[in-house]
Amino acid sequence: MARGSFSGGGFSAAGTGLTSTGSTISLTTPISSSNLPALNQLTVPTGDLNLNTHKLINVTSGTASTDVATFGQTTKVYNSGTIQSASKIFTGTTTTDSSGIFSFNLTSAGFTTIFSFNVVIVSSGLTSADMGFASVNVVSATALSGAGFQGAGAVLSALPFALLPAGRTVYATVLGI
Repeated sequence: MARGSFSGGGFSAAGTGLTSTGSTISLTTPISSSNLPALNQLTVPTGDLNLNTHKLINVTSGTASTDVATFGQTTKVYNSGTIQSASKIFTGTTTTDSSGIFSFNLTSAGFTTIFSFNVVIVSSGLTSADMGFASVNVVSATALSGAGFQGAGAVLSALPFALLPAGRTVYATVLGI
C-alpha cells in the first residue's frame, strides 16, 4: 500500500502507483483484482447493494431463511411446457354459506392470468352422503366461486344431489401469474 504525508499544502507520495500535483493525488496504477481486497475482507454494507442489473453467479444454494435462493431452489410453474416467470400460488380456505355457495377473493394475489385451480370440499363424515364435490362457475384474476354439492351416490349416478349446508370447509389452490 502506498503511504504519504502532506507537507506545505502538497503531498509527498512514498510507494508506487500514486502521483501528486499540488494537493491533487492521482492513481497511476490501474485498479485490478490483484490489488483489491476480496469481498469478504470488506466492511459489511449498511445499506442496499445495487448490482446495476447484473446477476450473482456461481453461488451456493441458500440454507437459512435469510439466505438468497438460487434459481434451482425456486418453484417453477409451467404452462403447456413453457416455464412461466413471476408465477404465483394462492391457497385459501373458506366455508359454504346457507345456499352451499363458496367464494374466494384472489385480489391479494395480484393475478393477471390464471393457469389452473383446484377446489376441495372437506367431508363431514365417512358415508357417501357426507361426501361433497365442488362446481366452480366463476374464475377470474380476482375471484373464484361456485357451489358445493353432496349426495348419496357417485357423481356419475342418476341419484339426486343437494347443495351443501352452511359451514362446510372449502380449500382452494390457484396457479397463475
